[in-house]
Amino acid sequence: MIENNISVAGKRPLEKITGLIILIIAFLAVSAILTDLDVSPEYMSIREDMTYLGENFFRLTVNTYLLFLNAILIILLGPILFIVFPPSRNAALYAGTFMICSTGIIYLFYAINGFNLLQYTRDFQKETGEATDFLAYFSLNSIIIRQKLHLSAFTTSGISTFLIGIHVIKSRHLPVFIGWFVLFGGLIYAIFGWFSMQNLIFSTGRLVFILSLILFGSFLLLSGIKTRTPA
Repeated sequence: MIENNISVAGKRPLEKITGLIILIIAFLAVSAILTDLDVSPEYMSIREDMTYLGENFFRLTVNTYLLFLNAILIILLGPILFIVFPPSRNAALYAGTFMICSTGIIYLFYAINGFNLLQYTRDFQKETGEATDFLAYFSLNSIIIRQKLHLSAFTTSGISTFLIGIHVIKSRHLPVFIGWFVLFGGLIYAIFGWFSMQNLIFSTGRLVFILSLILFGSFLLLSGIKTRTPA
């Protein structure tokens, strides 16, 4: 009993750090949504899109760096959550933390793609003639890849939160309502992003997803994990 209490006390600083990381991820996610530039990967409008990106270059830059920082934090979050939660044979925890790391890696590639797009946009504003044709072509490919990476990240992010929700519900290491919140938010996030990001259901799911992160992070930061033996 004494050893268990010492172990719990020893994990509290890490739980607080984990909660803070989750809250920062939620803040960066909201900031990235607000600074996102909606550009469709269409060949006929790529020149207009490049001009639009050039006119909003600072916003594109901010968005790219926000996503890059968030990607690093998400990659770190996977193993940290695995350490913070008490030892468990629940496969959902193993799979969930793995999918969190996968999400972070996808967002890292997404951010790197964003840095490439920044360079193409900068050069597009300076060049003339045939050079702009090549830059428009490279930019179009970059935007297409960017869209596919974004959809993949929606899926892995949704699956990871769905799995972590299952673990919370089964283990009761956190309040069960947080687990259900995370589960439903992740499920909607993973499915409906492929239909339309403007879909009301997806927007609702994204809101639930962000709120679940805030609840999850706040509880870890303020209260910590319950050391209850899983049922």
